[in-house]
Amino acid sequence: MKATPFLMLGIFALPLIWATQRPAHSNITNTVTTVADSLQADRDRHTLALIEKYKGREQDKAGDVFPSLKVQALKDLPLERFYRAMNLGYSRGLGVSCDFCHNVNNWADESNQHHAIARDMARLVEFTNAKVKDLPALADKRGMTVNCSTCHQGHKEPPRLAPPAGTRPPQGRPRNNQ
Repeated sequence: MKATPFLMLGIFALPLIWATQRPAHSNITNTVTTVADSLQADRDRHTLALIEKYKGREQDKAGDVFPSLKVQALKDLPLERFYRAMNLGYSRGLGVSCDFCHNVNNWADESNQHHAIARDMARLVEFTNAKVKDLPALADKRGMTVNCSTCHQGHKEPPRLAPPAGTRPPQGRPRNNQ
């Protein structure tokens, strides 16, 4: 399926439209929603700029468009899917915008330590997903995979699974920082 500009705009604009139509239930909800909306707006701004810059190359492999890309799974993605993986997978999975890992003025710049960490984490995800296939107890769950959100749950640092010694465990579901 060939992506049209309308389809690509819809993929990235719909979350913004939905976000502006959500009712606010409290001041805390307003603050969290504002932070989430501003992060999404920032991610969308960078993504739309890249879509415009590489217009017509949507079906090219991301590794051909971005030669400094080193994660094989990302290199092989068509550019239109690569944008979604970065915007919705990595960025949303960690509750950050593009500039957390990247120099948005020079995408090939790898001086940010978070960039190297993300690359190593991508290797960990690839390794884990490859090993899941070999686990006999999970034979009926062959489509199961892990990704950034599996552990990070929208946080820069994965939430602790157990509270530190001497503290009370959190009540209810963990809150997402998106």
